[in-house]
Amino acid sequence: MTQRTIAHALFNWADDAGVLQMAMHGQTVDLPDDVIETYEPLGVFEDLAESDPDPVEQKEVPHAHTPAAQQDSDDVATTDAAVRPAPEWVAPKAVWAEYATELGIDTAELTKEQIIAAVGELAQKEQN
Repeated sequence: MTQRTIAHALFNWADDAGVLQMAMHGQTVDLPDDVIETYEPLGVFEDLAESDPDPVEQKEVPHAHTPAAQQDSDDVATTDAAVRPAPEWVAPKAVWAEYATELGIDTAELTKEQIIAAVGELAQKEQN
């Protein structure tokens, strides 16, 4: 038996006694050699020579929205204190409508998808 770390979400195999076993991604398990020979070419196991992956570079994404209620006439200075993050994608239409209204978008006749698109367009305009 040899140890391997599972690269797939789930992996099932029969052990030497014929009992069905299961392991999840990231688990290191003892496997019979015949199972390793069968599944290693398919990429089921993590590469033994693979070192820790390079850390992902985190980029700071500026908030592009300043609620209209907090803007001073023509002065559109964006400060972190004045910026409210956009709602989650799965938030109800009412939450998106409230957010868009604060940004100065008329949402009376818009669907949720149209509101989200309008907020996105406003963000693009403010970034340029």
